[in-house]
Amino acid sequence: MIQQTSRRSEELHVLNEIGRALSSTLNKEDLTRKVWEELRRLFDVENFYIAELDPLRDEIQFDLEIVDGARMPKRARPAGNHITEYIIRTRQPVLIRDNYVGEMKKTGVEPLRTTGCFCGVPLVAYDHAIGAMAVYSDHERVFDEGHLELLRVLASEASIAIENARLFSEERTKARHLSLLNTISRNAIATLNPDEMLAKITEQLEAGLTYDHNRHRRAGVRDAQKW
Repeated sequence: MIQQTSRRSEELHVLNEIGRALSSTLNKEDLTRKVWEELRRLFDVENFYIAELDPLRDEIQFDLEIVDGARMPKRARPAGNHITEYIIRTRQPVLIRDNYVGEMKKTGVEPLRTTGCFCGVPLVAYDHAIGAMAVYSDHERVFDEGHLELLRVLASEASIAIENARLFSEERTKARHLSLLNTISRNAIATLNPDEMLAKITEQLEAGLTYDHNRHRRAGVRDAQKW
């Protein structure tokens, strides 16, 4: 009982730290990395992912994927009838301790793995399922109800932070584009020569679009350096 109390106290302490850390940044890369770093303090896990559904592209995007302790490059796959989509669609946590394929068939989804165990929870922000977070292992009975509960608490903290970071990034991009359009409009009004006006518009559009392209490229380089 003393050991259980001590473990529970440490778990609550780590979860409180996670909550403070996630509320301190609106950078999505920092958020997902922090979730992984802190999760490793709660229990030993080498396979983990945070995935989001892109309904416009009908894709599952893996913002963070850890395989055998190593971070994988970001990737996306077409949405299908798999466990991640099931968690997002039903907003229900899933714990499979053994008989992986058989348990998957009970949920009516197509398994992408054949053995091991799985523990996954939905990411729900503002009453909207945005993705899923899960751990898995090649071995059976690695995870139990305690791990599932920890993931649920962690997901409740991470969901809002991740969604806020996404919304902030979208608004920042919109603001930059509006500023670009205002600049182009002012120059167009001030220029009477059509050729000169078109040249200025082209120059400003190229500068604005190049900024966005270079920003994403630099972010990719930073990720490669970190991981």
